[in-house]
Amino acid sequence: MRSCRWLVIPLGIVSLCVSAQLRAEEGSLTATAGCQPSITLEDLQARALRNSLYVADFDSEYTSASSKAFEVETLANPELQAERVYTTMDINGDNDPQTNVSIAQRLKISNFGQRGKVAALVRRVGDTQKRAKLLEFTQKVSLQFHTLRTLQQSEMILIDAERLASKKVTLVHQGVEKGLLSEGDHKLFEGEKYRLQAQRRGLQGSISAVQGEISKAVGVICNWSASSELTIEPLPSEQELLALARQSSLSEVARADLLAELASEELRLAELDRYPELAPRIVYQHTNDGGDFIGAGISIPLPFFNRNQGELSRSQAVHRVAQKRQELLTQGGLEMQVRSLRNTAAAAIDQAQLYSAKVVPSYEAALRSQERIYSQGKGNVLQVWQTLRLFNEARSEALSLQLAAVTTRIQLSLLVGEVV
Repeated sequence: MRSCRWLVIPLGIVSLCVSAQLRAEEGSLTATAGCQPSITLEDLQARALRNSLYVADFDSEYTSASSKAFEVETLANPELQAERVYTTMDINGDNDPQTNVSIAQRLKISNFGQRGKVAALVRRVGDTQKRAKLLEFTQKVSLQFHTLRTLQQSEMILIDAERLASKKVTLVHQGVEKGLLSEGDHKLFEGEKYRLQAQRRGLQGSISAVQGEISKAVGVICNWSASSELTIEPLPSEQELLALARQSSLSEVARADLLAELASEELRLAELDRYPELAPRIVYQHTNDGGDFIGAGISIPLPFFNRNQGELSRSQAVHRVAQKRQELLTQGGLEMQVRSLRNTAAAAIDQAQLYSAKVVPSYEAALRSQERIYSQGKGNVLQVWQTLRLFNEARSEALSLQLAAVTTRIQLSLLVGEVV
């Protein structure tokens, strides 16, 4: 099977005919299945939660936590011992074989309540960690989306700037031919045009990289395009953010409290496991003289060498770290982090809005004014070039500031455990 496509290049029209196997075409369709390049943030997050490999990893980690909880709380399997003994000696006619059977169950002191408590906490921690990672994942996808939107809008700014520079190159060239301007003026705008082209080429590479990251997160290969505009909502007050952080089970302080509680119970478990386990047993014995005996016994390992020192040391270290983290957050650390991040986010939002509402329009008006003066033969071409550069840089900076505001707000959401 042959497929052909046509490319227009400066030397003319060239036909490119490419042979392809049917299997390769089917593979290409599979790779782009579900690809809808223009996508909103909400659709992108929904796709990511539905298709992403990362979400499967989160489920796997939760399953591992559930498995650990099961192992912690489940009793050891009972032990069955049986033996049948024969003799070749003549001992007063009592030559019957002897039988010994016993069944034992190994028990630890921690089996009576403590292990069940630790298992329940392990499940809670696993569930909380999974939901926290899902929140972090959706916010990461959100940041990738806004980064892509910023880069694509930056590319549009460069395209527009390149168009303006090309227009100026044509006008300056005409001025050079008339003897009104120097060749240096012409090269100034020509260099600016090529500089913008180089910046745009680099920006295209960055866009491709972000599209690849999004494809990996979503599980669909596609040249994504962010379709929705960025709207910056007012920030909640510091008191509202602190209330959210204290109420949410996914906030940093809630997770620190839960991990501290688990570390404390695991330390208690390690301390109880210093005591030797017991193995009560039921015994049945059949002797060679025909007698049957039933009894009970117990075995206890002597803790001469191993008294669970290794697990106890590990649990103590984990407990100290969890306590320090909890103390840092409860003794003013949470308020400090919320206040600091909120102030940073508020400053970034104010700066972005100031650029969009004041700085960019001012430079745009200045450029129009310089162009008007220059067209009347009263201005300097260097002033037009400088104003053009300032205008383009201001537009790019405005987009970067918007992205910085979004980034700080996402960090704030992860801190309080809620999207703000």
